[in-house]
Amino acid sequence: MTEKITDQKLEVLRREFVEGIEDADGIRSYPTIEALCRAHDVSRATLYRKTQEARWQEQRNSWQAEYTAELNRKRALKFARQADALDSVALGIAQGVLSKLGRKLRRSVEAEEDEGEETMSTNEIKDLAEAGLKAQKMGKLALGEAVEITKVTSDEHIPASLTRIIRELDELAEAKSQRADVTIQ
Repeated sequence: MTEKITDQKLEVLRREFVEGIEDADGIRSYPTIEALCRAHDVSRATLYRKTQEARWQEQRNSWQAEYTAELNRKRALKFARQADALDSVALGIAQGVLSKLGRKLRRSVEAEEDEGEETMSTNEIKDLAEAGLKAQKMGKLALGEAVEITKVTSDEHIPASLTRIIRELDELAEAKSQRADVTIQ
């Protein structure tokens, strides 16, 4: 014998159907009407009728959309915080590298002034310059600035005659396909 569906029982069933049931691991599952009937020992026909009248499926769809949107918002916020922390670390590294490079160059210039001869080879200077550029790029990336300007190619250099020929070929192909008896897919 099945239990009578009271208003309180109906609300429990509705909530389980619409919002699902979360297990100990935080995994949410959405029971079917049949599963709810078995778990709560209620009449399937009665519960099915009540779900149709109250449009539980529409409620479930709406709730799932909102729940998913909230999860995505939380995930995006978490990743944004992690990206911010990573950018802070990268900026600190870039600043440290640039400071070290500056000190090394300053010491080299001072030594050259005191001793009167070059203390760094051309390759060492080149390596320091490359390291400085890489550190600057890392810092700019961490700050969200464009690191390099990329060249954009546009159609403005294509001659008008070539554009006209391509358009005419497209029109011929279209006219030819309209005359055909068979459609090729």
